[in-house]
Amino acid sequence: MKSLLFSPRAEFRLGAASVVAPAVLALSCASCGREPSGADIVSQAVEAQGGAASFARVRFIERVSRVRIWAGGPGSTGSAEVAMGEIFDLPGRRIFVETAGRAGQAARFYDFTTEQGWKSAPEGAVELTPETSASDIASLQTEFVQCTGIEVFGLARLLSAGPASGRPGEEGSLAFAGREERNGREVLVLSHRPRAAEGGGGEGESRYLFDADSRLLVAKRTIVSREGLSPVESEYSYSDYRRLDGGILLPFRIELRDRGAVVSEIAVDRIALRDSIDPAILRRPEPK
Repeated sequence: MKSLLFSPRAEFRLGAASVVAPAVLALSCASCGREPSGADIVSQAVEAQGGAASFARVRFIERVSRVRIWAGGPGSTGSAEVAMGEIFDLPGRRIFVETAGRAGQAARFYDFTTEQGWKSAPEGAVELTPETSASDIASLQTEFVQCTGIEVFGLARLLSAGPASGRPGEEGSLAFAGREERNGREVLVLSHRPRAAEGGGGEGESRYLFDADSRLLVAKRTIVSREGLSPVESEYSYSDYRRLDGGILLPFRIELRDRGAVVSEIAVDRIALRDSIDPAILRRPEPK
């Protein structure tokens, strides 16, 4: 297996990226005199991040980051930092994640379409399947959607696949849920409840917080309720948006809070949008 983190790749750089100030992208609400709908907010958020047409041209996202993890969970004071290299194949729905830290180097790959993948092990690699590796696959799904900052494009697909915003469809309800103040700025709140949650399945509600001026996504808050247990709230926050070649904006800082305490921070060093990748990086490790 070829290393993404340790192979010299001079072309892997940010290029013409620039930091985006919130006020630069200010969008006016198209629905004067009434509160925006879920569809209004998602449409404006997609445009704020570069537009659906620009995003549709993106095949691969390569990203190298520094990740600080509080291993003891909420309230823990001990942390460790790892280097992380990732490849996101957006239309192919495949992900590759490589990490390096005090515990050594590791890699994982998964194809969400075929439901097949692997993770590195001393003997070479072991299979990742839904039956045997549910937790590994769930964390890779989180990386693929929430940790790339492409959340709003997924919401746009959800809207296009179902009926009008605010009414239950195949994927549940998506509706405007009010306004809040966050770090001194007004945010618009969009609520999404999966169909299972609407039927009492306990799958939880997600709330998307968009800056009222820029329409950029600043946080995703998830509340999971289980019968007989207190609700558990987690939140991803997105900041330091930068414009990449092609006009796409992605966040360069992502933070995860669990029950109010920080459990991980991602500081992105560089991102590249690519038409192709070196297949050797995704190749399953040979047995040693």
